[in-house]
Amino acid sequence: MRKTKKLLLLSVLLVSVFCFIGKVGALGMAWGISKGSLICDPVIMSPESTSNCYYIGEQNLDTAASDGKNAGFYLVLYTTQNLVLKDVSINSNMKNKNAAAILVDEHSGNDKGIKQNVTGLPKGAKDHFTCNVAAHQGSKPKSRNSSGCGIFYTKEIEGQTIEDAYSKDNMGAYGYLSNHEQQIATSGVTPSKMVALGTIQVELPKKNNIEGCGEICIAAFGVADQSDWGAGNCLNDSSSATGWNGQTCDKVNTTAKAETVSAITDGDFACYELSLKATTPQNTPTGAFVSYAILAAGALIAISAVTIAKKHNRLQKI
Repeated sequence: MRKTKKLLLLSVLLVSVFCFIGKVGALGMAWGISKGSLICDPVIMSPESTSNCYYIGEQNLDTAASDGKNAGFYLVLYTTQNLVLKDVSINSNMKNKNAAAILVDEHSGNDKGIKQNVTGLPKGAKDHFTCNVAAHQGSKPKSRNSSGCGIFYTKEIEGQTIEDAYSKDNMGAYGYLSNHEQQIATSGVTPSKMVALGTIQVELPKKNNIEGCGEICIAAFGVADQSDWGAGNCLNDSSSATGWNGQTCDKVNTTAKAETVSAITDGDFACYELSLKATTPQNTPTGAFVSYAILAAGALIAISAVTIAKKHNRLQKI
């Protein structure tokens, strides 16, 4: 009898374990970036110049991501002062991993989807992605000069099963961030744990009237697998939320938000500073300057005339 009870109990436990495994497999979680940091080159921008800013951090697997691989990431972005978002690009170490990236403009929740015709863009993102920058800002948001979203995705190819591209092994910084060892050392990111997502390119206009600092503000989210591009906004810590396409998040995989420790924050955003140089003003003659120049010229002519007259006088006396 006791043996029978033990066998029944063991059977229940085994069934429970398999059910749990099945649930984790069905509702996997994305991994997020912790200690997010930005390395910009150059960090001091002159008018009519661009800076390439590399987004780095550490792989955070505390959210029980099953295999340490994401289908992708999306960055919600804005700049302050006169800085302008120009483009995003993947870590060049991932160019043979079916990875790609595009920059999309901010658009309202009623205008779902991505209008660019991009090869391999996941259907869920193309149909449902919403770049709503304001939704992620704090209660006292900073003024925005330029805004948009960087979509870092694994290409979706019809008829082919493509492995998720965004893993620690694929996102190594070696080679990609050569000559930036000093900036990495001061970023707070542990080199052995570091991942490099890609590059955000910003531009300073030719006519820049601001001398001081501008900011690039980033809210970063990991996407578990290709189907999650259609859900969106389903964070690991808010499974009861509603995704972009209206379905509840407890029926889909979930995304993970990046964590930062050293940047200036604004709601979900971490903001990083760049030094800006103002356009050098041209020295153009004013009306007063012209008047003084005429008076000086007149005085010089008068002095010359007096000197000539005196010399002429002396010559006559001789």
